[in-house]
Amino acid sequence: MAENKNEEFREYLEKKQVFDVLTSAFVELYFMDQKPDDPLHFLMEKFQEASTKIVVVKEEETPQQSG
Repeated sequence: MAENKNEEFREYLEKKQVFDVLTSAFVELYFMDQKPDDPLHFLMEKFQEASTKIVVVKEEETPQQSG
């Protein structure tokens, strides 16, 4: 039963693109010549950027209502 819950959680994170954002952020951080003093803040910024992009895409996909 625990395996099923773990799998469902993994699928949820994958569907919400959490792994994609983390992987991209880690790769970018790895290749930076000047590492940030606060890597957690760097990751939070990357999640914020990703969240903003998702909102913009959803807004573009939503049909405009004429009023």
